[in-house]
Amino acid sequence: MANYDPLRWPLGLSLLLVACGGDSMVSSGTGADSQTTGSSPGSATSDTSTNGSSGDAQTGGATMSGTSGLPEPTTTVSSTTTDTGPVVDSSGSTNEPSTASSSGEQPSDPSSSSGHHDETTGGESDCPPEKTIVVPDNESILLDEPADVQALAGIECIDGRVQLHGGAGSLQSLKSLRRISDWLALEGDGFAEGLLGLENLESIGGLTLSGTDMLDLSGLEGLKQSGQIDLYLNFQLISLDGLDGLQSINGGLYLGSFVKGSNGELASIAALAALTDISGDLEIHGSGLPHLAGLDQLKSVGGYAHIQNNKQLPTCLAVAFVAGLEISGSVEISANLKDQCGG
Repeated sequence: MANYDPLRWPLGLSLLLVACGGDSMVSSGTGADSQTTGSSPGSATSDTSTNGSSGDAQTGGATMSGTSGLPEPTTTVSSTTTDTGPVVDSSGSTNEPSTASSSGEQPSDPSSSSGHHDETTGGESDCPPEKTIVVPDNESILLDEPADVQALAGIECIDGRVQLHGGAGSLQSLKSLRRISDWLALEGDGFAEGLLGLENLESIGGLTLSGTDMLDLSGLEGLKQSGQIDLYLNFQLISLDGLDGLQSINGGLYLGSFVKGSNGELASIAALAALTDISGDLEIHGSGLPHLAGLDQLKSVGGYAHIQNNKQLPTCLAVAFVAGLEISGSVEISANLKDQCGG
């Protein structure tokens, strides 16, 4: 299995991603070894030490970065909620009021786990070593431009995190990719082709979709298992088409949230028809959903179930939906479309 060593990173490093039957990844280049002395394992320079946490290293076009830009933790709440005022995210923008836990539960922090042995993805990889990339803990592969994507052609498994920005362009070079053990984070505008090219991706350690211009998730039809799914501030997202094969979520499903914001145009979740269980929380916040068709096969929720501020969703439908579920945590239904069941 190919491994990146963030403490010894040759200047001008390039990776030769070998096709099937070839040798394992070969690194080549000249220059002094890199050295890191900062607080982050992801910091790297060519000849000098650094004392920061934001350094990036280039790997054959794909950038190895620190934890910057990874999904922020979501806040778990119990049956009693308290308005703690606006939350300011790392970019300085103010999101909607957060909810605090009365039971003292700490929010989950997906960015704190390396995910290399995520139970969602089955632990050990079945991919050939020459077609596997191992990403160091607390780092991620940053796909920011077309050359970054092309550098991963032929790779089947990525043992670590991947950050994919809209500027990366076509994803057709990723058609061999079957597994990402940690988070797949999709950010920014520019996904003109959606996620076409990821059709063979079967399992991921988690999915976050934030601030994109995607209309749906077309391209993820092969996805069967995922860790936490977190979708927010995708103002053009109208459906979850592409998640049609998803059977289980090993974590929470957050279709918008108080903490991070909503997907106001989301009008259909019919693509979730194969989903039977969510091991974490279920939060549906600020959507344009007129009904919850698509979650008909869902039987259990391992955390809380909060359905709030969905102005097109009749309250009676939300009440009837949660009544048919086995829910381990608190249930809160509020500020939806008022009817005989209330608001």
